[in-house]
Amino acid sequence: MSATIFEILEAVSDLGWNSEKDFVLGVGQVAPLLTVIDQPEWSLYSLDLHRNLAWFVELPPETDLSASVFAFRDQRRLARRLLQVSLDDLIKISKQVHPPEKIVFVFSIGRCGSTLVSHVLNTSPRVWGLSEPIAFPRLLMTNYNSDERLVAPRDRLVDVIRACTLLQYRPPAGSGRDVFALKFHSQCLFQADLYFEAFPDAAFVFLYRDAIGWTKSWYQMAQKYGYAAQLSGPTRVELWNCITAVDPLSNLRPYVDIEAKTVPLEDGLVIGWSRNMEEYARFLQAGVPFLALRYNELNRDRVASLTHLFSHCGLPAEDAIAGLTAFDRDSQAGDIVSHDVVAEAMTEAQVSRLREVLARRPNYSDPELRLDDIYSFSAAT
Repeated sequence: MSATIFEILEAVSDLGWNSEKDFVLGVGQVAPLLTVIDQPEWSLYSLDLHRNLAWFVELPPETDLSASVFAFRDQRRLARRLLQVSLDDLIKISKQVHPPEKIVFVFSIGRCGSTLVSHVLNTSPRVWGLSEPIAFPRLLMTNYNSDERLVAPRDRLVDVIRACTLLQYRPPAGSGRDVFALKFHSQCLFQADLYFEAFPDAAFVFLYRDAIGWTKSWYQMAQKYGYAAQLSGPTRVELWNCITAVDPLSNLRPYVDIEAKTVPLEDGLVIGWSRNMEEYARFLQAGVPFLALRYNELNRDRVASLTHLFSHCGLPAEDAIAGLTAFDRDSQAGDIVSHDVVAEAMTEAQVSRLREVLARRPNYSDPELRLDDIYSFSAAT
């Protein structure tokens, strides 16, 4: 077993899904595979199921990605060298890694305080967390423009999830941070059952928000990424793919005329919200032990929400109080999606329209929907 190390000659500016194509590379040199374990500067960067490859990037010494708003952005920005291995070797070497004492998986619908919660958890002296490493959504889709989900045998996906999780747990030596909190891209919700199979003892958290507030927030974020208020051409499908991890268009067509010349941005967004709610409910009923936290209550009843969160994650209740400090700053400061980047807000007419569109959706038409979780669902059944 061996790896190949490439010097990075130049970084390519790109907001897409990380891969070796983000860099201009020099000639590759063979290196021992255990380099990625023996040298803490190496950080798992991305993977490609089709080509059976994974990549690590070498970061400057003492880099701590737990402080990153989004880990994948800082990995790309700070990368000095690239290391390539096969996924088969990735799985083999992961079995030599000392696992964390506890794992916390934070799933979300996005635009609902998930980055904030990642910062909150990192205030605990026991937690070392990462916000949105990109290897995990790569198990679902190659990029936002993909028109189908990646397909691989279930056992293979579970093995890769297990390997990626263990290899991305890289807390500073001697820090005592033995709980690994992983906050995912929102698309990862659509594979939550695979994460449960890989780590049945992990704490599972799902963050969401009321439909109107979520759609308003997504509407502004979409503009920051260049989407227009009226979608035309392939952009209408691109956005749906992003929100629903390339969900079949048959789940959108009954409610939105996607063949129209243009489609209002908010139409696809709000139906995407309902699909995420539906997917969450499916996994909860299948046995994934989720705690569901709605941003509305999280922000309004901070102490109670964080106490419940920390208890669910097996963390001391007193640590939750320190987590309140994370509310004092913009959790996404310095990124393109931060509050400092201004975007046009939805009009009242648009809000009325999205309510009408959502009302067409059976079982998920209530914009103030409150989800069951492992506590309320267990009590009810």
